[in-house]
Amino acid sequence: MNKSFEDPFFLMEKSIIKSFETINKVYIKWYSLLCETNTFSNKEFKWYSKEIRKLIYNIEIDIIDITNAIKSIENNNEKENYKNITKQELKRRNSFIKESTIEIYNIKIKISHEDVIKKLNNDKDNINNDKNFQCKINDSNNYKNYIKDQNEIQNKEFLNEQIEYRKTLIDKQEKGLNN
Repeated sequence: MNKSFEDPFFLMEKSIIKSFETINKVYIKWYSLLCETNTFSNKEFKWYSKEIRKLIYNIEIDIIDITNAIKSIENNNEKENYKNITKQELKRRNSFIKESTIEIYNIKIKISHEDVIKKLNNDKDNINNDKNFQCKINDSNNYKNYIKDQNEIQNKEFLNEQIEYRKTLIDKQEKGLNN
Protein backbone atom coordinates (compact mmCIF):
# COMPACT_ATOMS: atom_id res chain seq x y z
CA MET A 1 0.00 0.00 0.00
CA ASN A 2 1.23 3.51 -0.82
CA LYS A 3 2.54 5.34 2.25
CA SER A 4 0.60 8.47 1.33
CA PHE A 5 -2.61 6.57 2.01
CA GLU A 6 -1.39 5.44 5.43
CA ASP A 7 0.05 8.77 6.56
CA PRO A 8 -2.42 11.63 7.15
CA PHE A 9 0.37 14.20 6.69
CA PHE A 10 0.09 13.97 2.93
CA LEU A 11 -3.64 14.71 3.03
CA MET A 12 -3.06 17.71 5.30
CA GLU A 13 -0.23 18.92 3.11
CA LYS A 14 -2.43 18.78 0.01
CA SER A 15 -5.20 20.53 1.90
CA ILE A 16 -2.89 23.36 2.93
CA ILE A 17 -1.51 23.73 -0.60
CA LYS A 18 -5.06 23.88 -1.94
CA SER A 19 -5.96 26.48 0.71
CA PHE A 20 -3.03 28.63 -0.38
CA GLU A 21 -4.23 28.44 -3.97
CA THR A 22 -7.68 29.56 -2.81
CA ILE A 23 -6.41 32.35 -0.60
CA ASN A 24 -4.28 33.72 -3.44
CA LYS A 25 -7.33 33.85 -5.72
CA VAL A 26 -9.39 35.51 -3.00
CA TYR A 27 -6.58 37.98 -2.33
CA ILE A 28 -6.49 39.06 -5.99
CA LYS A 29 -10.20 39.86 -5.94
CA TRP A 30 -9.90 41.51 -2.52
CA TYR A 31 -7.05 43.67 -3.74
CA SER A 32 -8.96 44.64 -6.87
CA LEU A 33 -11.92 45.72 -4.76
CA LEU A 34 -9.61 47.55 -2.37
CA CYS A 35 -8.30 49.66 -5.24
CA GLU A 36 -11.54 50.15 -7.16
CA THR A 37 -14.28 50.63 -4.58
CA ASN A 38 -15.18 52.39 -1.40
CA THR A 39 -14.37 49.53 0.92
CA PHE A 40 -16.48 50.90 3.74
CA SER A 41 -19.71 50.58 1.79
CA ASN A 42 -18.89 47.63 -0.46
CA LYS A 43 -20.42 44.37 0.78
CA GLU A 44 -18.38 42.29 -1.63
CA PHE A 45 -15.14 43.72 -0.23
CA LYS A 46 -16.33 42.94 3.29
CA TRP A 47 -17.13 39.37 2.24
CA TYR A 48 -13.68 38.89 0.68
CA SER A 49 -12.02 40.39 3.78
CA LYS A 50 -13.89 37.95 5.99
CA GLU A 51 -13.04 35.07 3.64
CA ILE A 52 -9.32 35.87 3.75
CA ARG A 53 -9.37 35.96 7.56
CA LYS A 54 -11.25 32.65 7.66
CA LEU A 55 -8.80 31.00 5.26
CA ILE A 56 -5.83 32.29 7.26
CA TYR A 57 -7.36 30.92 10.46
CA ASN A 58 -8.05 27.50 8.89
CA ILE A 59 -4.53 27.23 7.47
CA GLU A 60 -3.04 28.20 10.84
CA ILE A 61 -5.10 25.50 12.56
CA ASP A 62 -3.93 22.94 9.98
CA ILE A 63 -0.32 24.02 10.52
CA ILE A 64 -0.72 23.59 14.29
CA ASP A 65 -2.21 20.12 13.78
CA ILE A 66 0.61 19.05 11.46
CA THR A 67 3.22 20.52 13.81
CA ASN A 68 1.80 18.55 16.73
CA ALA A 69 1.74 15.37 14.65
CA ILE A 70 5.38 15.86 13.64
CA LYS A 71 6.41 16.46 17.25
CA SER A 72 4.66 13.24 18.18
CA ILE A 73 6.53 11.37 15.44
CA GLU A 74 9.86 12.89 16.51
CA ASN A 75 9.22 11.92 20.15
CA ASN A 76 8.08 8.40 19.29
CA ASN A 77 10.18 7.62 16.23
CA GLU A 78 11.21 4.24 17.63
CA LYS A 79 7.63 2.94 17.70
CA GLU A 80 6.52 0.62 14.92
CA ASN A 81 3.98 3.11 13.48
CA TYR A 82 6.67 5.71 12.79
CA LYS A 83 9.70 3.67 11.73
CA ASN A 84 8.97 4.23 8.04
CA ILE A 85 9.32 8.02 8.43
CA THR A 86 12.95 8.93 7.89
CA LYS A 87 14.82 11.88 9.35
CA GLN A 88 15.02 13.32 5.84
CA GLU A 89 11.23 13.09 5.54
CA LEU A 90 10.81 14.77 8.92
CA LYS A 91 13.12 17.59 7.73
CA ARG A 92 11.01 17.98 4.59
CA ARG A 93 7.85 18.13 6.67
CA ASN A 94 9.31 20.70 9.03
CA SER A 95 10.44 22.71 6.03
CA PHE A 96 6.91 22.61 4.62
CA ILE A 97 5.57 23.89 7.95
CA LYS A 98 8.14 26.68 8.05
CA GLU A 99 7.39 27.75 4.46
CA SER A 100 3.65 27.66 5.10
CA THR A 101 4.02 29.72 8.27
CA ILE A 102 6.09 32.31 6.39
CA GLU A 103 3.55 32.42 3.59
CA ILE A 104 0.71 33.06 6.07
CA TYR A 105 2.78 35.76 7.74
CA ASN A 106 3.34 37.44 4.34
CA ILE A 107 -0.38 37.39 3.56
CA LYS A 108 -1.12 38.96 6.93
CA ILE A 109 1.41 41.70 6.20
CA LYS A 110 -0.16 42.39 2.81
CA ILE A 111 -3.68 42.78 4.17
CA SER A 112 -2.60 44.90 7.11
CA HIS A 113 -0.06 47.06 5.27
CA GLU A 114 -0.13 50.71 6.33
CA ASP A 115 -1.30 51.78 2.84
CA VAL A 116 -4.23 49.35 3.11
CA ILE A 117 -5.16 50.78 6.52
CA LYS A 118 -4.96 54.31 5.11
CA LYS A 119 -7.24 53.33 2.23
CA LEU A 120 -9.75 51.70 4.58
CA ASN A 121 -9.77 54.75 6.85
CA ASN A 122 -10.07 57.11 3.89
CA ASP A 123 -13.05 55.14 2.57
CA LYS A 124 -14.70 55.28 5.97
CA ASP A 125 -14.18 59.04 6.15
CA ASN A 126 -15.40 59.56 2.58
CA ILE A 127 -18.44 57.31 2.56
CA ASN A 128 -20.49 59.83 0.58
CA ASN A 129 -17.67 60.89 -1.68
CA ASP A 130 -17.92 59.39 -5.16
CA LYS A 131 -14.34 60.17 -6.14
CA ASN A 132 -12.27 57.12 -6.91
CA PHE A 133 -9.36 56.86 -4.55
CA GLN A 134 -6.19 55.91 -6.37
CA CYS A 135 -4.64 52.90 -4.77
CA LYS A 136 -1.13 53.84 -3.68
CA ILE A 137 -0.06 50.26 -3.31
CA ASN A 138 2.18 49.23 -6.17
CA ASP A 139 0.03 47.02 -8.42
CA SER A 140 2.88 45.70 -10.52
CA ASN A 141 4.82 44.63 -7.43
CA ASN A 142 1.80 42.78 -6.03
CA TYR A 143 1.19 41.09 -9.36
CA LYS A 144 4.84 40.06 -9.60
CA ASN A 145 4.67 38.71 -6.04
CA TYR A 146 1.50 36.85 -6.87
CA ILE A 147 3.08 35.25 -9.94
CA LYS A 148 6.16 34.39 -7.88
CA ASP A 149 3.94 32.84 -5.17
CA GLN A 150 1.99 30.85 -7.75
CA ASN A 151 5.22 29.55 -9.28
CA GLU A 152 6.47 28.54 -5.84
CA ILE A 153 3.21 26.69 -5.15
CA GLN A 154 3.44 24.88 -8.47
CA ASN A 155 7.08 24.02 -7.79
CA LYS A 156 6.15 22.64 -4.36
CA GLU A 157 3.38 20.56 -5.89
CA PHE A 158 5.75 19.24 -8.55
CA LEU A 159 8.39 18.37 -5.95
CA ASN A 160 5.80 16.67 -3.76
CA GLU A 161 4.60 14.62 -6.73
CA GLN A 162 8.21 13.67 -7.50
CA ILE A 163 8.76 12.64 -3.90
CA GLU A 164 5.62 10.49 -3.96
CA TYR A 165 6.69 8.93 -7.27
CA ARG A 166 10.15 8.14 -5.90
CA LYS A 167 8.67 6.66 -2.74
CA THR A 168 6.47 4.44 -4.89
CA LEU A 169 9.51 3.30 -6.89
CA ILE A 170 11.48 2.61 -3.71
CA ASP A 171 8.55 0.64 -2.27
CA LYS A 172 8.35 -1.42 -5.46
CA GLN A 173 12.10 -2.03 -5.41
CA GLU A 174 12.00 -3.09 -1.76
CA LYS A 175 9.13 -5.48 -2.46
CA GLY A 176 11.10 -6.90 -5.40
CA LEU A 177 14.15 -7.44 -3.21
CA ASN A 178 12.10 -9.10 -0.46
CA ASN A 179 10.52 -11.59 -2.86
